[in-house]
Amino acid sequence: MSTTQHGTTSDITGTTTGSAGHPAPPDLPATGSAATGRAPAPRGRGRLDRRPVAWTADNVPDLAGRRAVVTGASAGLGRALAGRLGAAGADVVLVVRDEARGAVVRDALVAAGARGRVTVERADVADLDSVRALADRLDASGEPVDGLVHNAGTGAAERLVTAQGHEVMLATHALGPFLLSQRLLPHLERGSSPRVVTVGTGLHRLVRARLDVDDLEGERRYSPARAYVLTKLAGMVLAQQLDRRLAATGSRVRSVVAHPGVARTALQSSGTTRAERVVARVLSAAMGRDVEQSVLPILHAATADDVERDRLLGPGGPRERTHVVSERHVGDVADPAVGAALWDALDVLARR
Repeated sequence: MSTTQHGTTSDITGTTTGSAGHPAPPDLPATGSAATGRAPAPRGRGRLDRRPVAWTADNVPDLAGRRAVVTGASAGLGRALAGRLGAAGADVVLVVRDEARGAVVRDALVAAGARGRVTVERADVADLDSVRALADRLDASGEPVDGLVHNAGTGAAERLVTAQGHEVMLATHALGPFLLSQRLLPHLERGSSPRVVTVGTGLHRLVRARLDVDDLEGERRYSPARAYVLTKLAGMVLAQQLDRRLAATGSRVRSVVAHPGVARTALQSSGTTRAERVVARVLSAAMGRDVEQSVLPILHAATADDVERDRLLGPGGPRERTHVVSERHVGDVADPAVGAALWDALDVLARR
C-alpha cells in the first residue's frame, strides 16, 4: 500500500474493489432499532413515494470538457459507467487498485470509441494514505472535477482491517469516500454542474438496518453480511449529510445517491458462505439485471443536470428495459441527527 504524509479533513460548513449490487444475505438481522429506541424505517411503496424519472440514456448530454473521477473502475458498474461517460465526451479518471487492469480497461474504452481522455490512477480507497496520495496527484493537475463517483465496493469473509486499523468495508464504503470528497471539493466547486455520486443499496429498507455510531468498526458485533449492509448504509447517510452541508453553504456541488438493484457483477455473486452464494445465484436469476441496465440510475445521477439531490435513484421496470425510479430517503439516511453523528465520528477516524 502506498504511503504519503497524513493530511486532515476539512469542515464543509467552513471550508477486494468492485461494484455495489449485493443481494440480501440469508442471515442478516434487522439492526439498531431496539438498542437505540428509534422508530423503524418507513416501509411500503406509498411511503417511499416511488415514481419514474422522465429520463433515458439518450438524454445524456454532451460531456466534452467535463472531468469525472470513478472509483472501482476496473470492472462491473464502474467500468460500464466510465465507458458511458467517455463515449459522451467526458475525460474519465479510472481509479483502480490494480494499475495493469486499469490500463486494460482504458485501452478497451478508447478502442470502443471514447471521445474523452481516459486516464488511470492507482489507489485503494480503503487505505487512507492511498486516498491522500490520489488527492495530492489530482491536486497537482490543477484541473476541475465535474463528477466524483464513489463506486468502489468490497466484501469479506472475515473481519479485516486496513493499514490504519479500520474495518475494511467501513473504510471502502464510507471512510475513504468521506476523505476523498473533502479533498476534492475545491476542484468540484470549479466544475460544470458538479456533483458527488454515491453508489448505495436498497437493502437497508428491506431489513430495516440502523447504524450504531458507537460500533461502526464492528468491534463488538460483526458478521460479513451485516457489515456489508451497514457500511453501505453508512455511505448513503454520509452522502445525504454531505448534501445538507453543501446546500447550507450555497455550494453548487450536489451529493446524490443511486443504487443498481440486483446487478450481475462479480461482487454480487461473491457471498461469503455457501448459503449466501446460493441465495445470490437465485436472486440474480430471478431479479438480476445485467451491468448495462443496472448502471442506468448511476449514469443519470452522474450526468443529468436536473438530477434530484434528495432522493434515492434506482432501477425499475422490466429487466431488459430498465428505467430510473426516484424514491424518498427513509430511516437513517433521512435523519439529520444520524447524519451529523456519523459525520463527526468519521471525521475523528479520518484524522487518526
